[in-house]
Amino acid sequence: MIDDAVVEISLNGDGKVFVERFGEPSQFVGMMMAEDADRFVRYCASKGHAAYAADQKIISTKIVSMRHRLEAILPPNVPAPSFSIRRHRNTTDAIEDFVSDSVYLEQIKAAIVARKNILIAGGTSSGKTSFANACLAYLAQVAPNDRCIILEDTDELRSGLPNTLKLISSETVSLSDLLVSALRLAPKRICVGEVREGSVAKLLLRSWNTGHPGGITTIHANSASEVIPTLQLLCMESLSAGVDQLIGSALDMIVYITRGTSRPQVQEVASVEFKNNTVITTKVSHGKSI
Repeated sequence: MIDDAVVEISLNGDGKVFVERFGEPSQFVGMMMAEDADRFVRYCASKGHAAYAADQKIISTKIVSMRHRLEAILPPNVPAPSFSIRRHRNTTDAIEDFVSDSVYLEQIKAAIVARKNILIAGGTSSGKTSFANACLAYLAQVAPNDRCIILEDTDELRSGLPNTLKLISSETVSLSDLLVSALRLAPKRICVGEVREGSVAKLLLRSWNTGHPGGITTIHANSASEVIPTLQLLCMESLSAGVDQLIGSALDMIVYITRGTSRPQVQEVASVEFKNNTVITTKVSHGKSI
C-alpha cells in the first residue's frame, strides 16, 4: 500500500491477490484467507462510515487515511469476500509522459492555455484520471491565478492551483446539485472527475458554454469514435432537443487515451465544433473525422 507505483490491488473469491503497478500488467502476489479479508473489509467500512449489515453484500467506501477507494462484494454473491482497491497515487505525471506525438502534445497544451474545454475519454483503467491530473498540473503552471472548482463522486483529482475548491458528492447531495451550486462560487474553471449521468453532462456543458470555459472532465468510451455518441446518449437523458448544438458549442477537444504496452498513452486527439446542425470531430494533424 505504500508503494506509489501500485494503482490497483484485487482479491478474488479463490483467495488470490493480484497487484497492478502503473504501466504494468497485473501480477499474482500471494493468497489471502477469507477470514482476514472479511476483517479487512469490516475495518475499512467502519472507518469509511459505510454500511456493513448482514444484508449488505456490496461495500463501496474509502480507506480514509490513504484516500484509496475500496469496492468489495461479500458472500453469498462470491465464494469468499472479494475486493478491488483503487490506489490514490501521490505523484502526478507530466503530460509528456502520456503523449508521444509532438503535434498532439502541442495541441493539448495550447488548448489548456487557451481555456478550451477538454473531454478525456478511454476504457476502464486506461489512465483517464492520471492524465486529467497531468493536465491540471500543467494548468497550475500556465494559469496559477485561476480559481478552479473540482467536482467528483470520489476524491481522485489533484490541483496545484492555490485557489481550488473541491466538492465531493454524497448520498444526500448529488454531483448535479453541486454543479448548480458551483456556478455561484465564482469559478474561473470547472472540472468534473467523470461524467456518468445525463444531468451532470447537461449542466457541465452549459456551464462551459456560459462563461466558465477551460474545464476538464472524463468519460468512459471503448473507442474514439464512440465518444460523441456516448455523450449524446447521456445528454438525451435530460434533454429532448438541442443536444448536438450543446455538445458542439461547449466542447472543444477530445483526448482519447488507451492502455499501452508499458503505460497509458494518448491515442487520438480531435477538435470539436458544431457545423451544419451536427457535431463535427476532426482528428488533429490528420484532418479526418473520427
